[in-house]
Amino acid sequence: MRRQDFVDLYQSETTLWWFVGMEKILKELLRSSAKVFERGLILDAGSGTGGNLEAMNNWYKPELVVGFDYSLDALEFSKKRTVQNLFQASTTDLPFKDESFHLVTSLDVLVQLSTEVDVKKALKELVRVTKPGGVIVIRAAAYKWLRSKHDQALQSRHRFSLEELSNLCQDSGLEVVRKSYLNCFLLPVAVLHRTLNKFTSTEPSSDVKPPSGLFFIPNLIFTLVLYFENLLLSFGLNLPFGLSTICVCRKASKN
Repeated sequence: MRRQDFVDLYQSETTLWWFVGMEKILKELLRSSAKVFERGLILDAGSGTGGNLEAMNNWYKPELVVGFDYSLDALEFSKKRTVQNLFQASTTDLPFKDESFHLVTSLDVLVQLSTEVDVKKALKELVRVTKPGGVIVIRAAAYKWLRSKHDQALQSRHRFSLEELSNLCQDSGLEVVRKSYLNCFLLPVAVLHRTLNKFTSTEPSSDVKPPSGLFFIPNLIFTLVLYFENLLLSFGLNLPFGLSTICVCRKASKN
């Protein structure tokens, strides 16, 4: 990723509809499925510029929330937020002891890994550092056919079907307690946007930009759409398709 992409990401995480809506959905899924206790240690694996990390600091005790990223640029922006306990590390080689965390989140990180071998290695590491009975939440971009210049710009190498992501989690020894697509109702808008981009844009560029004044109304509408999806999820409904996949998994308890 270019440094400007990190700038745009950092400036968008509290205002752009996708981040605002996904944060609300994450909080609901943690509330309903993960049931994290405040005394439990939490790891955000691949915390980027720190938006989700800062949110979890607000939901739980900040001293119990740990984040890391491989990119020094990402860590530089994370340090501008009200977060603690930041490390530089790779998802495929975590610098933490076995069974350290009660909750681990991996949000749009697996898409960055080069090969399926790396994905499986990362999942193995996430399982290793999770306590027996602990929860792992994994979110990833959906559908290989949706790969676009946005993915190229952000160096996203893979998009997952929900079945594929769920199977990878199960193959890693996890119990998938909930799985769903996300960003369902806006999928047609995204398909149209990315199709038009193929013909109107020559250079790969990220769709993540801080919302401008002209985008205020669409940004509000898109946010409300994700809030509606969050309401459906809070009733226990899972979405049949969407721009993202998410699996809430549990590591087996020791006998």
